[in-house]
Amino acid sequence: MGTEKEQLRFIRVIDPNVFDLIPRKLFEQVESLEPAHVDNLIKYGKHMLNRFESKGGEMVLVPNILVHVAVMVDSNTKIHGILWAEFDIVEELIYVQLASVEKAYQGGSRKLITDYLFGLDVDPRCKGKIRMNTAKPRAYERAGWKRSKMIIMEIDNVGETDPDSDAEA
Repeated sequence: MGTEKEQLRFIRVIDPNVFDLIPRKLFEQVESLEPAHVDNLIKYGKHMLNRFESKGGEMVLVPNILVHVAVMVDSNTKIHGILWAEFDIVEELIYVQLASVEKAYQGGSRKLITDYLFGLDVDPRCKGKIRMNTAKPRAYERAGWKRSKMIIMEIDNVGETDPDSDAEA
């Protein structure tokens, strides 16, 4: 990762203004994101971070306990990566929505990401497994990940459909 002396670390993003400091190229290098998706992510992503609550008449920023966004920074707090994870309380796991690291820092970044996520102070039931989608499964398999038993399914919204019209389920 970068130079041998340089230690990268994660810092949780709570302030929505910090989201604007994340380099666009980190979103653009995610193969599954089209340019319009990147625009929407940059525009609306910060709204997932937190909410304001009234505490004693004062508005206080409260982090979203189910969403964890962190940036990977060097010793000068320059951003070299982003990690967006959610705590799935139904399947009791950590689901990585997005992980992107500058190419120069990718070596070893998968281990840094997993160590960081498994080290978070969250409900222990959600810390047994991390799951994510990837367009590069072999790279993750080399880093110790395995393919999930779950199959990702999707359907396009193309108008009215009868979900029960198929005889086979």
